[in-house]
Amino acid sequence: MSPPSITSTRRDHPHQQVAYLYAGDIIFGRGYREVRTLLGSCIAIALWHPSHKFCGMCHFAMPQYVGSIKKTLDPRYGDHCMEIFRRSAEKRGTSLKDYQAKVFGGGNLLRHDPMLVQLDARQDLWERRSVGEQNAGAAFALLMQYGVKVVEMDVGEFCYRKIYLDTRTGEVDVVCCHVGP
Repeated sequence: MSPPSITSTRRDHPHQQVAYLYAGDIIFGRGYREVRTLLGSCIAIALWHPSHKFCGMCHFAMPQYVGSIKKTLDPRYGDHCMEIFRRSAEKRGTSLKDYQAKVFGGGNLLRHDPMLVQLDARQDLWERRSVGEQNAGAAFALLMQYGVKVVEMDVGEFCYRKIYLDTRTGEVDVVCCHVGP
């Protein structure tokens, strides 16, 4: 896991750095920076602890790791992101149950997904869902499993999203950019 790249400062807050998250990046802690990411079918989960002011965000591409046991956690997977969040919260003396979550992404960037056309009619609806729908469903299931309350969401649809997280307040701005005609 590489650290998020920090490459610029905000014009409206010149002393606040900007961190850019890419698929497989995760950030957690306290500080004065804006975190930005761009989402298609991927999911971003933003966590905020209202009293301790801890903040985190992950950008995952796949719902869960499938394969042999992995020795290290890989934040490209939603289930690994939640475990990283849990460990990070515990290191700071907090519990994930005390955080608020905001979930974004899971867009369907292909209006007529060719993979869906080829599916056998006997497959259940879960298997027919787009990658974005599967990622969004996994995010909500994982947050429920860890007891984290979802306070805001913007998922699905035929768009990609630009996400701006203010780590000082936990506020998130979302710009939805629709795909196609």
